[in-house]
Amino acid sequence: MKNLFTILVLILLPLFIGKVSAQTPADTTIYEVVEKMPEYPGGIKQCAKDWRAFAQKFIDRHFPYDNPYFGGYILSNRYSMISFIIHENGQVTDAVITKSLDEHNDRAALLFVKSMPRWIPGERNGKKVKVKMTLPFTLIIH
Repeated sequence: MKNLFTILVLILLPLFIGKVSAQTPADTTIYEVVEKMPEYPGGIKQCAKDWRAFAQKFIDRHFPYDNPYFGGYILSNRYSMISFIIHENGQVTDAVITKSLDEHNDRAALLFVKSMPRWIPGERNGKKVKVKMTLPFTLIIH
């Protein structure tokens, strides 16, 4: 009986190994430009609206109105640049400041990106792929 089991395993093992090796490995490429770029749910206007609401809450929480530092944001037209990855399932990860304005703006940008909902993923050749996005952020409220 033991010999029969061993023979059966030896016969079926190549079939199993063949199926495993035929699977294609997951694509780990991160693209910066694809045919269909990722979209924020509701579009770029919704992203800007959500950012303004987030920035206002951040300013209200961290800057009293009599703080002279806060006045610099009203007069400034500077921004932080932040990069992040949109995965095939729309998840946002790996947020990194690529151009720093200051610690407050950078921290707000990172917190906002980490709180983003899942995006509509980007596509290349009809397949959903990882895409690196880079966007500017500033605490200026228009």
